[in-house]
Amino acid sequence: MTNRACVLGAGNSAHVTAGLVASLPDWECHVYAPRKDRAQQWRDGIARGGIQVCYGDDDHNLVVDGSPVKVSKHAAEVVPGCSVLILCLPAQAYEENVRAAAPYVDEGAAIGTICASNGFDWCVDDAMQGVGRRLPGSYTVFALQNLPWACRVRKYGESVDVLGTKPFMELVGRPASGLPDLSEVLGRLIRVPCPTVASGFLGVGLSNMTQVIHSPRRQYWLCRMEALLPLRGTSRRHRRPSHGQRHHPAFLSQGLGQAQGCLRRSGPVARSPRPRHQHQSPRSAPTSSTTRAAPPVPP
Repeated sequence: MTNRACVLGAGNSAHVTAGLVASLPDWECHVYAPRKDRAQQWRDGIARGGIQVCYGDDDHNLVVDGSPVKVSKHAAEVVPGCSVLILCLPAQAYEENVRAAAPYVDEGAAIGTICASNGFDWCVDDAMQGVGRRLPGSYTVFALQNLPWACRVRKYGESVDVLGTKPFMELVGRPASGLPDLSEVLGRLIRVPCPTVASGFLGVGLSNMTQVIHSPRRQYWLCRMEALLPLRGTSRRHRRPSHGQRHHPAFLSQGLGQAQGCLRRSGPVARSPRPRHQHQSPRSAPTSSTTRAAPPVPP
């Protein structure tokens, strides 16, 4: 019996996932690529020999070849008949793509993401309930804790480099009764063990590198950009914040919108050189009032 999996997305991780799934003899791989002309680019690459997944030295320079059977920008052409749907997408694209696929998801199919983000399970539930799928057992929702690989597309629709592979990738999902079998299936599809954990979607989402590192770094950069803008007037509202103000939690929490507005108004700003502080040497330091010489006595 041939199983079918659908990869939603067309970026770096989608190339690896589709290539690995399509390489298995008992699995067919479909790809949903709705953006621009991505689907046609994939079809052109597959016609030239399929997707080549090239591992690095740490993985013994393994090369895996796979050719997805169907690639389309229309969910109705690739989602029906698939028992596993794997989203290889950024978090902001989850809702749109899940809603597009929801009307065509088979009964009992598993819908999940290759990289967890908080609220993913709610997003899937909302989309499925929107098409009348309210029974808890009518579908399975799952998420992997993070990307299983560091990867970069070498030639779009044809080859992708795997720069490194994680030793395992934690899996959460519901209903819990189906997770052991799903863990085994996913581990075979992506060639990375996927042990289940009891932390649930919230725990996995909060530990995600995207949640913990990337978002604060971007917000901090925007706040710093506002601090680097030149002075515009003399009012307190336009003064450049001090070092302590820039690192105050209130500034970091409120500075994102302000920094974005300043960037839109002022455009890119060159970093001004920091003034050098003149440090006095101990020998030239002024003496204290207690040791200062008394003024001369007038004659």
